[in-house]
Amino acid sequence: MPSLIASLKALINSYHVIFSSLLTVYFKKPYTCENPVKIAFAMYGTGLAGGVRAIFEVANRLHERGYNIRIIALGGDHSWFKVKVPIHYVNPPRILSLGIKTYKLLRHAKARKINASYFDVATLMRKLGLHIDLIKVLTEAIIEHGVDVAIATWYPTALSVWLSNVSKPLYFMQDFHELVQEADGIYTA
Repeated sequence: MPSLIASLKALINSYHVIFSSLLTVYFKKPYTCENPVKIAFAMYGTGLAGGVRAIFEVANRLHERGYNIRIIALGGDHSWFKVKVPIHYVNPPRILSLGIKTYKLLRHAKARKINASYFDVATLMRKLGLHIDLIKVLTEAIIEHGVDVAIATWYPTALSVWLSNVSKPLYFMQDFHELVQEADGIYTA
């Protein structure tokens, strides 16, 4: 029976092979080093998680094959993994920045250390009646980077990729979003 590490490596390698083959078919010709395909993974966060690690692994391996890869994320901390591609963190809207500062102050008053995430603060602000459109923020960031391919990595990022009107939208599905919706609640934009 293969070890867990060997199984994970095989899974990551299969992701890489699938993406390389898919991109070649998608563009109807292999990429060239002179004109590499510009690819962006659209992510909500880069915190420590198995799905995030899988995306980082695929991004690193595509980069090693000559693709021009970048990751566009709303927030997080990727210091736990050696990422070989640039990660562009989106600057939050001013009202969200104020919300993050307020959230940190509230948590600090309780003498706890916390890294306030977009999700925690956006949820708190929604409960207070303030709506922050993270889909729009991520969409604008994808457009700014002028990529050939944008890859959604979670069901809310799929809408950002679609709205960006990038020529080649893809969805890197790692789970069944119907199951995630049951756990997280239905996402509303």
